Amino acid sequence: MEQLRLDGKIITAANLHEVGDPFIREFLSLWWSNEDHIIVTTSGSTGKPKSIAIKKSSMLASAQATISFFGLHANTKALLCLPAQYIAGRMMLVRAIVGQWEITSVRPDSNPAEHLFAEQSFDFAAMIPLQISNALESNEGKQKLNAIKTIIIGGGESSERLIRKLQGLQCSCYATYGMTETVSHIALRKLNSQEKSESYTLLKGIRVDVDDRSCLIIDAPHLHDERLITNDVVEFTDLNKFRWLGRADHVINSGGLKIHPEQVEKQIAEIITDRRFYLSAKPDDVLGQRPVLVLEGDILDKHTEKMLLSHLKESLPRNQSPAEIVYINTFKETPTGKVIRSI
Repeated sequence: MEQLRLDGKIITAANLHEVGDPFIREFLSLWWSNEDHIIVTTSGSTGKPKSIAIKKSSMLASAQATISFFGLHANTKALLCLPAQYIAGRMMLVRAIVGQWEITSVRPDSNPAEHLFAEQSFDFAAMIPLQISNALESNEGKQKLNAIKTIIIGGGESSERLIRKLQGLQCSCYATYGMTETVSHIALRKLNSQEKSESYTLLKGIRVDVDDRSCLIIDAPHLHDERLITNDVVEFTDLNKFRWLGRADHVINSGGLKIHPEQVEKQIAEIITDRRFYLSAKPDDVLGQRPVLVLEGDILDKHTEKMLLSHLKESLPRNQSPAEIVYINTFKETPTGKVIRSI
């Protein structure tokens, strides 16, 4: 009989009622049912959230690929701090079952480090950028993160500001690339230490290509029945490595120049360090589109705004700097913390 070592208890189908978190309890009930698939809701970062069926065999294959990549063993101590109603949280539970791990769950809020004791240590955890960022705000939070050997960070691209902060951590931090349809991640890249990389390394068994838009095509029959055509523009840096450039649906076409906002934002992050932002576009009669900077929070005074735009013009490649700032009080986010780009 399959079992899960959760919060100091051995959980099976017979004592599911002892699981306090209703989403964990619901998922385990489904996992140990006779159905060959699980219904999972997508995050809604590129459209309305939708429900899709994921084969249990695909979830097992994904879990085994992650376990193999990191060389994780039986009795691995793992932290679950992601909601179990989404694929990332559910895959942590599947990995724990497959790998015979000891898993500790905490409330999946914006700063899980607050729910950990100083003496707790873990081998493996998965978090979203917001959770890592909030934990890094205090020395206590940093110490708790350093008590985790390996942290995978997904659910959204890690900002340059966050990556700079990660360099001060002793634990190994990896960015994940994947989506609900690929049953969690299919590639990883190191974010800190001397092994820090700009490229994602594919997990074993994943084959990829690009279409005429330079968007990634994923061929992973053990995870998904059909090839997945994404909207992620990439460039290959090796046979099994690629660099993510941005979303095709975010590309700004200004006077025939294709601008990838995510790449320009890496440079803007060197200048704007105190608030969130993103690069978007407005229609232009001459250029078709013109880039604009979207800032979260209070409106800057006219002098500061003028100085910022001037600095950006001097620092960014020609024709890629914004000539206007749009202000949004609070950015809209998906349930998993991804910023919804809109103006």
